[in-house]
Amino acid sequence: MNRLYIFEHERHDNDKFLIKDLLRVNHINKILKKSIGDLIKITYINHGIGNGEILEVNKSFVLIKINKILSPESPKIHLLIGLSRPPTMKKIIEHGTSMGVQSFTFFNAFHSEKSYMQSKIFNEQNITELLALGLSQSGCFYNLPAVSTVSNFSKIDFGQFQSKIYFSLNSKHSFQKFENNIGENLILTIGPERGWTKDEEENLNSLEFKDYNLGKPILRTEIATFVALGQLI
Repeated sequence: MNRLYIFEHERHDNDKFLIKDLLRVNHINKILKKSIGDLIKITYINHGIGNGEILEVNKSFVLIKINKILSPESPKIHLLIGLSRPPTMKKIIEHGTSMGVQSFTFFNAFHSEKSYMQSKIFNEQNITELLALGLSQSGCFYNLPAVSTVSNFSKIDFGQFQSKIYFSLNSKHSFQKFENNIGENLILTIGPERGWTKDEEENLNSLEFKDYNLGKPILRTEIATFVALGQLI
């Protein structure tokens, strides 16, 4: 954790927050080795980033007072991903969050394993833990992204997006030449581990998506995601 994440429901009194989650308590005690009076970097989920002061600390809880919180603007990047193996989706959710993604939508592509829709990673508690961990690693983002699943991407209303992109090995357009406007809503679409069908690419074209390639290598779904995000942030 580059920053300790805290939630609104952990507010104890005014600007004080009581952390009882043992993952974070142990991190403060054993990794950061913080004591009373020490300062600590904070990610205040959905509010901002800043720092706080340790008021009390033991093996069971940590009491922190927030001193300063800033709320910088975040990029408006959204991901639409073909359902893939649960470990792959976990990586995309956690590390995509650390790279500023605002929402994740996973859909049943033709080559997706349909049972992945019922994966335990989509349990609300598991999702929240992955998202919070991603934010704690980023050092600059603080808004908890939305995570959803849909049976087919054609059912999504894409009117809110100014830029719509999907990645294809068949594309002749290099994503390195894409010019991103940080103020616009951008959606990146990446297929499942076994790739797109011809019909799916034609469907995306009909929805006015622009196709791009990420280079010659065939990339794993999560690697393609991070390569694309790395060129935007």
